[in-house]
Amino acid sequence: MLIYYYLNVQNVADIYLHSAHLRNDPVIKGDYQYVLGLSFVGIFLLFIACVNFINLTTAHAMRRSKEVGVRKAAGARRSQLAIQFISEAVLVLVLSQDEFWN
Repeated sequence: MLIYYYLNVQNVADIYLHSAHLRNDPVIKGDYQYVLGLSFVGIFLLFIACVNFINLTTAHAMRRSKEVGVRKAAGARRSQLAIQFISEAVLVLVLSQDEFWN
């Protein structure tokens, strides 16, 4: 009775995702198609989140236009308005960070 062994040489970086063609291998392997599919789903969700953010920002700007008009009528300069909006955005960013509170 003859037993044949076939050696397959493969890069170490390719073992997990690109070894589906090897038989009789007890190691559980990943599938490159799943990685691609889930990557596309993640990119699509990121795109939807960006569209949602733009929509919410536009709606918020429409509400704040009355405030900007009152401040301009009161004599505020453009640089003062820019500093106010940037400082508000930075404050919200700092307060939303979880590491800030730990």
